[in-house]
Amino acid sequence: MRRHGAMHKDRVKRMDSGPTAAQKSRMKVGVPLLQETGMKLSRWPRPPGLVTSALVIAAAVLMARGLETVLPPATRAPLFLVAVLVVSVRYGVWMGIGAASAAFLAYNFFLIEPRYTFRVARFDDIATLTVLLIAASTTGLLAGRLKDVADVARSRAWMLEQLAEVSRRLGLAADRDSVEAVMVDHLAAIDGGDAVLLVQEGGRLVVKRAHPPKLELGPQDLQAAEQAVRRRIVVIGAAPGEEGSGFTFHPLTEGGAVVGRRRGAMPPRVRAHGDALAETILRQGQAALERLRLARNAEEAGIKAEREALRAALLSSLSHDLRTPLAAILGGVSSLREFGAELGAEARADLLLGVEEETLRLSRYVDNLLHLTRLKAGVELRLDWVDPNDPVHGAVERARRAYPGRPIGVELSDSRALIRADAVLLEQAVFNLVDNAVKFSGSESRVCVSVVSGPDAIVVDVSNEGPGIPADKLARLFEPFERKRDERADGAGLGLAITAGIVQALGGTISAESPIADGGGTRMTVVLPIAKRTPA
Repeated sequence: MRRHGAMHKDRVKRMDSGPTAAQKSRMKVGVPLLQETGMKLSRWPRPPGLVTSALVIAAAVLMARGLETVLPPATRAPLFLVAVLVVSVRYGVWMGIGAASAAFLAYNFFLIEPRYTFRVARFDDIATLTVLLIAASTTGLLAGRLKDVADVARSRAWMLEQLAEVSRRLGLAADRDSVEAVMVDHLAAIDGGDAVLLVQEGGRLVVKRAHPPKLELGPQDLQAAEQAVRRRIVVIGAAPGEEGSGFTFHPLTEGGAVVGRRRGAMPPRVRAHGDALAETILRQGQAALERLRLARNAEEAGIKAEREALRAALLSSLSHDLRTPLAAILGGVSSLREFGAELGAEARADLLLGVEEETLRLSRYVDNLLHLTRLKAGVELRLDWVDPNDPVHGAVERARRAYPGRPIGVELSDSRALIRADAVLLEQAVFNLVDNAVKFSGSESRVCVSVVSGPDAIVVDVSNEGPGIPADKLARLFEPFERKRDERADGAGLGLAITAGIVQALGGTISAESPIADGGGTRMTVVLPIAKRTPA
């Protein structure tokens, strides 16, 4: 009990003080990961390596003894050099040096007279043994060093592949869930164990994502995770055999979340760098979360700015486009009331016509505002089976009444195809297109409206013979208040924006083309899909 108490106290101390200096140095990811030397990957001899080395040296002794009647004495030593080379390439520097020493002793014991002793009788045998020891040691050192360098290169390549894959996936991540999935998946991959992400919910930590998916945490795990979140420190996991959680928990910078990782059977090439690589993944993940947060804030700020600009433009439009017709109506009514008896019939008719025109203009403006409000509020459309010829014909008749004397032609479709649409909104959309075509063309120019039925869609074209629209304005033609940028035009500039909103709500598309003939003219095209009727 005293031993376990001391171990627990030591773990608390480690958790309170945070990562050790060695761990902090490994957490500085990037250059340190790529500056490890090859010698650090060499391990001290282990039983498998010792057994293999002994077998290889024994095989060299047997070959040398078996071939001593065939080969001259000078050719026996290279056999031991080959054995040392094999061991060094397989097990590294230290085993290579050990194999060189074993080769020296075996050659002396089995092949130098007097045999089966370590005595040396002749001077030339001493020279042979000396050369063998030097050559074998050099071979073992160089071959082991090359192996360690190759292991370092493979380790670096593997880590760079992991980091590149993490960076690629984080770059493609479009939401927080995707970023969290990348962190959990790659932490589990590099540790060869388990990884878990916990978030605050209802005042306690709950598992949001885990690898494997059905991973369950015990009370000690949850306690360690709570400590990591509350104190904003890295809680180091307990070693095998110690009490406490086996997870190492890393708090995230936002959202009160924490990531836990528990090592499994890690590949040898990443065992020395697992902590640094995990820290890199966590930092990149937190940077991606911060990027998403900033992007979300920027988007919200843009929407807010756009809303404020729309509100300002609407107030400006109201102050002008409502005051003008109201002033004309008020002036005409006042003149009729005060001077009606003194005015002739023609003068009174002109005043009444002006009042009527301004009233219709005001009515159209209010209708557009109501339709815009309805679309912005997302009110559900009253869809029904509609013959597109009917709302198009109604819109043309309204335009002819609003602009008497203007040549407005219409060509309806012979097809009986029906579409699912709101007839009132569709008529308003077409009327707005005709109204725009009339206003931006000469008083004698013709406006043409056509309805063409295809196999899958209805196409409504509205064209005029006006001067056309510059190419730089076509892209933003259907934005609200776009007409306000043109000082030559009157009106609020809501008509085309409302038309685009109606068409999109009906599942269609709208586009503009200009010029269409002889350097002038504009064509607005609306495409509405033909809905397939389901059998009753």
